[in-house]
Amino acid sequence: MFVSSVVSKMKDFKSNAELHTSKDVLKDSISSMSSGIIDTAEPKATPAGLPISCSFLSRTFTVTSDRKRVSSGGLVEVPIIQARRRGACRRKRARGRVNRERQLREYNERLIAQNGQDEIKSQLLERQNKSRWFWDEEYLASKLNSGAWGIQRSDQTAPAASFDTKNLLVREFRQLQVLDDLIRLRAADVVQHPILAFPRSANHAAAYDYHSGQALNGLISQAAAKLMDFGFQTPKQTRSIVALLALSDLDMVVTFFALSRLGYIVMMLSPRLSGKACVSLLEAVGCETIVYGETPGIRTTVGGILQRRLVSCHSLPRCSLDNKSEASFSILCRDRNPDTPAVILHSSGSTGPPKPLFLTHRALMSYLLEGPGLTSFSPLPWYHLRGLSTAFQVMWMRKTAYMWNAIVPMTAERVLTALEEARPELIAAVPYMIQLLVDDPRGIAALQNCTLVTYGGAACPDELGDRLIREGVNLGGSFGLQAGIVADSISRPEDDSCWNYLQFFDSVRPYVWMKPISETESLYECVYLVGHPALTTSNSDDPPGSFHSKDLFAPHPTIPERWKFVARLDDRITLINGEKVLPLSFEGYVKHHRLVHEAVVVGVGKATPGLLVLRSEEAGAQYPTGEDYLNAVWPSIEEANCHADAFAQISRGMVAILPYTANFPRTDNGSIVRAQVYQQYAELIETLYTAEARAEAGLQLDLAETQSHLLRLCWDNLGISISSVDADLFPEGIDSQKATHLCSRRNRLQRLWV
Repeated sequence: MFVSSVVSKMKDFKSNAELHTSKDVLKDSISSMSSGIIDTAEPKATPAGLPISCSFLSRTFTVTSDRKRVSSGGLVEVPIIQARRRGACRRKRARGRVNRERQLREYNERLIAQNGQDEIKSQLLERQNKSRWFWDEEYLASKLNSGAWGIQRSDQTAPAASFDTKNLLVREFRQLQVLDDLIRLRAADVVQHPILAFPRSANHAAAYDYHSGQALNGLISQAAAKLMDFGFQTPKQTRSIVALLALSDLDMVVTFFALSRLGYIVMMLSPRLSGKACVSLLEAVGCETIVYGETPGIRTTVGGILQRRLVSCHSLPRCSLDNKSEASFSILCRDRNPDTPAVILHSSGSTGPPKPLFLTHRALMSYLLEGPGLTSFSPLPWYHLRGLSTAFQVMWMRKTAYMWNAIVPMTAERVLTALEEARPELIAAVPYMIQLLVDDPRGIAALQNCTLVTYGGAACPDELGDRLIREGVNLGGSFGLQAGIVADSISRPEDDSCWNYLQFFDSVRPYVWMKPISETESLYECVYLVGHPALTTSNSDDPPGSFHSKDLFAPHPTIPERWKFVARLDDRITLINGEKVLPLSFEGYVKHHRLVHEAVVVGVGKATPGLLVLRSEEAGAQYPTGEDYLNAVWPSIEEANCHADAFAQISRGMVAILPYTANFPRTDNGSIVRAQVYQQYAELIETLYTAEARAEAGLQLDLAETQSHLLRLCWDNLGISISSVDADLFPEGIDSQKATHLCSRRNRLQRLWV
């Protein structure tokens, strides 16, 4: 009788407790999800020490709030009640797990239906939600209070709202406010993934060491502690800048994040810069401190800086995972305003002194949403905007970013060895590296094995890109302003083969004006207008506040809003007659030949263009003489002439051959610095023109020979089809431009007849 009464009372007790806590302990239930358990709801507790008294059947027993075993009369014991309550807990937890699994399935089905039927995307969505469902309290709370599960509350009648893809990514990989959050969030992941891989040895390119978020966080804390020993305290000013001059290796990356964690703005200096160029940047931003690497070239640059400007210099701190004593050192970035500058990059300096490019924390974090979520291999250094953003995207999405060994020279063999070890899904490179791979028999296969191959930083030659597309390589390009990518061809439809025609993003298209540069040429300069989200400076009042980029584009002949990058305005070669030669396309056809390592069109201020050709490494043994080598590569020059305007075509006598060991100055993205090439090889270039003038001056021809010579000049050198020397030029298709060019060649004949 007594036991049945206890059971009856316990049923009432349990029912009342569940009704009482259905809403009040929702927060506690959510908190318990971090351990995968929902505890049974309990009634509101009485103050500690005060008993709960129950009286029935003239017997009284007391249960204290701390659940100690107390009996009255020795007949009823608390463990009976506790056992029943534990059983209720287990049953309720089981029901909760079943409900959560069902709700998760329904939620995933709705998301997949809303985001298309792509299998990879569907798997990604399911994996993202499963990992967040059980570990993120805020995420779960937002779902408990929304109709996204496909389960409507009593006051809901509308269908669940769709979820934006970017919101899904933020919920999966977490929102970042400042740069240091990238490392801290990945260090807090329950399951640690390798997010960064650097070559293990200075002498190898393919033996990698893998670093998780926790490992990087420990190294960064060590570096921050060492920097504080050097005198780097948390800055009191919001614009405290420290320059970082080092090769793009693990020590540089760790120091980069450590300086940011301490609260400094990090200015990345390329080791390619001269001391004079570095001083120009330091003065432009007001930087008085440099942290530098220990390579001989960098020490020489630092010496050149100190000769021109007094700055504080500190060597790069070296950290090790074996040092456990400092690994727990923790520093919080005090200024968490995402609109403050985080990094200062700089332009290449190819057309003048390099210019500083300021990037805020918000701008850097915006790159994260643009990543494809693939493991990547990138040879681009971190002082290059694309190298920095590509690595951040991969690390944020818990993928592995494979870096290049900055100490070893980049050759096709070394790159292929690294790719075979890394086996990346994405290659983010410059056209120079892609050309190296294509020249090797294994290169095409390595590119075909990747899900995506992207290029940026320079225009990819048409012949190179067309060949890759024919070979089945998924090739796409991107184009960016100083603070963000603004156009690409990566997201084009699968059946779209126009890899070299970019489309500006919808978000920036209203702020882009394609300005015609002349009435005769179908070329447009890209001008960014006020309101552009990535615009940080202005260089023109036409219109006010605009930025004229000097980037030249040609429109697609049939597809609207698709543009092909042609050249920089500074790259054009202006001949003495005012004609403008676009060198990139011509050079691309010539460089596609396996025996050509590099080609540069010259001729600024001259009557005709010329060409400098750099032999490939294998060409020296096969063709020891310059004449034999020119015969071998001449078909590629002829092909380039077929695609060039008449005034831009290059004759055989205007080609200079250089050995493989010759050096062409380059930017960090592999592009040729034309102004420096012209200056470095000024004597050779001048010899080209004087030699041709002497050759033509030595001609001693009679009238018939002169006529024959002019016809050959039209047919072979200028690409002008003319029937006879007596023909009327205009009906033969000779316009004023071609006639001017023909006259300039004719006038150089010193003696036309005897």
